[in-house]
Amino acid sequence: MGIPKLLAVLVLAVGISLACAGAPPSQSGGSATSATKDQRANLGEPFSLGDYSYQIDKASKSRVVGTNQFARKTAPTGATWVVVEYRLRNDGKKSEVSFGSQLKLIDPSGREFDTSSEGSTAVMMSGGPDTLSSEHPPGIWQNSAAVFLIPDDAWAPGLDLVVPAGVWKSGRVLVSLVSE
Repeated sequence: MGIPKLLAVLVLAVGISLACAGAPPSQSGGSATSATKDQRANLGEPFSLGDYSYQIDKASKSRVVGTNQFARKTAPTGATWVVVEYRLRNDGKKSEVSFGSQLKLIDPSGREFDTSSEGSTAVMMSGGPDTLSSEHPPGIWQNSAAVFLIPDDAWAPGLDLVVPAGVWKSGRVLVSLVSE
């Protein structure tokens, strides 16, 4: 290998190392949750995380979501809809736009559930909050909801809502949705 090729390989290796060193843990191969400890909050208790404040007000389960006759969705046999109602406030200095919810549910056996676009659409078309895209001006509390489709056995003590700090930030808050 000649000196120019060796130098090119060395520059490339240094560049990759520097790029990974500045990347968030999830992109550089590390674990985002290993460096941070989960926080806990209770239903109805306000908390701050990243550039937002939250208050998870209520979680309910139902076989059907949506009241609009054209958008109503029935859960499949063995499943249930979970609707989490919450408020959030952008504590930053400028408006932010979100597309879809980053919230998740984790059940007692460790299964993770993302929000359901089908359930969210049914709620939104029935007069509920827009859960698919929202603008969040700074300093204003806004009502929102997250809709999940889960197996019936997941609705049990230990079902947690996971609120992440944000895309490029670490940390999360867990809120227990089902009491003992």
